[in-house]
Amino acid sequence: MAVEKHYFQFFNKLLVLITVALSLCMVACSGADGKDGIAGADGRDGRDGLPGTNGKDGRDAVVNLDSLANAIRKEISASLWDSVKTAPNIDTVYKNLFDQAFGEAWMDSTRQALIDSLYGDAYVDSVNEELFDKAFGQAWLDSVRQTLIDSLYGESYIDSAYKSRFDSSFSEAWIDSARQALIDSLKQADYDSLYIKLYDSVYSDIYRQSVIRTLYAEDDGMDEIYGAYANQYSLMYKDFPIADENGDSITIQSPFPIFITDSCNTTIDVCNPKKVMVKTWIPDFTDTITTTGVVEPNSKIVLSPSFKFDDFALYSLQTPKPTFRQVEVYALENDHKILFYSESKSITIHPMQIFSNEAIPDKRMWIGVWVTPMADSISRIVDEVAKKLPDGKLAVYQEIYFPDYSKAINSMLVINAVFEVLQSRNIKYVENDGAGSLGQRVNYPTETLRKKQGICIETAVLFASVLERIGFKTFVIFVPGHAFVGWLADPQDSDMDFVETTMIGDPNATFIDANIEGNDVYDANLEYFVSGEAIAVPIDLLRQVGIMPNNIP
Repeated sequence: MAVEKHYFQFFNKLLVLITVALSLCMVACSGADGKDGIAGADGRDGRDGLPGTNGKDGRDAVVNLDSLANAIRKEISASLWDSVKTAPNIDTVYKNLFDQAFGEAWMDSTRQALIDSLYGDAYVDSVNEELFDKAFGQAWLDSVRQTLIDSLYGESYIDSAYKSRFDSSFSEAWIDSARQALIDSLKQADYDSLYIKLYDSVYSDIYRQSVIRTLYAEDDGMDEIYGAYANQYSLMYKDFPIADENGDSITIQSPFPIFITDSCNTTIDVCNPKKVMVKTWIPDFTDTITTTGVVEPNSKIVLSPSFKFDDFALYSLQTPKPTFRQVEVYALENDHKILFYSESKSITIHPMQIFSNEAIPDKRMWIGVWVTPMADSISRIVDEVAKKLPDGKLAVYQEIYFPDYSKAINSMLVINAVFEVLQSRNIKYVENDGAGSLGQRVNYPTETLRKKQGICIETAVLFASVLERIGFKTFVIFVPGHAFVGWLADPQDSDMDFVETTMIGDPNATFIDANIEGNDVYDANLEYFVSGEAIAVPIDLLRQVGIMPNNIP
């Protein structure tokens, strides 16, 4: 039966521990020694820009984009105009275009003019009229005329004639027109494209070096990621204060902080705030995360990206996975993203079953991620529990089964049914050296049911998952070297009751046996609850602060 356990004393201590667990950081953050991103682009030494841009005093370059654009346009226009005037260009272009556009019509006109001239008086007068009249007459004249006409169609004659006429009549006007057309085309889309390319190649590097000259980034994120807590890190590290290299306190929001410094000296330089952006990802495990901020001159900020890990990728891990976290940091300036830091940092991702993380002040508080009440396997167990109760009704904290008895007595009937259903699963208890020991593997309830064996912490989270799903105020109890389950006998008071969950593996044990054993273990460890070596973790309070079950397939 339920025994008064001075619950308020321990419950208050639990709340203090929860507060400590969510507000303190014991991260031994690791990371690279602050490598420069791009050689010559940044660094704490504040390198000068290019000669004539920054000067030896290290001043930022001043960029006048309009002046640069006008200068490049004038240079392009002059160079292309000169190229149009070259002889090979003109000869090739005008000949091809004339052949297509002018040649045939002009030759027809020229031929007709020559033919007409044969009938003129000047030609007739040139022939000995008397001889002609006597010897040949009109027939001869017609024959001569036809021969001359035919000769006009000869290739060599035509080529010589039309080229000579074109050179004297058309070339200059046409060449001027062709030149202007080519120049006009430069002022449209082709010119704009060419200007951008020339700008990027000629000036971009000078401009970028000037922008990022005083910027420096450092990745101080941890290199051991535990899958069990991967999607809880934003809660674990919310508003965590840590000390920087100068001993000053800086607040981070995740275990992957990126420190960004602008060393621009406001006493001798013209300095402006700079907007920066961090992009980071873990291949095959996360999407790309982007976060931005503004760093003031001669100051430091910290950006703390929070990852959303792929549950299936985490759950598929059976052994630690060496991989890397990619980090890129950019300055955002004039619609440009200017990279000044890039690193692939080696990390190790541990399987979701590993119950360990040195970064957590009290990892026992995070047992709630293993308590998975909404898993399908838990739903089937709850259905079986209901069938064991009177009229198939499943009710918690109600005087429904024994109206003349307390809610605690009625609740005991439900707990008994849970014990019997889990006992029917033939889950063998496997002894272990200690509950939640460093690096210990803890299977999730669905895995324990499938493997039909479990250590004490595995049977505890299995039993707790069923009780939470049914609606009990559930606790996972940690004592030195062991774990079991407790629950509030009545939600209106502080009495707790207990069950030794490993006894579901004993086919000869009853729920009463497991209930007595649970209470005896609790009583035997009372002193450790005072010292903090033992703790009763309230699952409902974990949910209230945001510690949720892991999504197990």
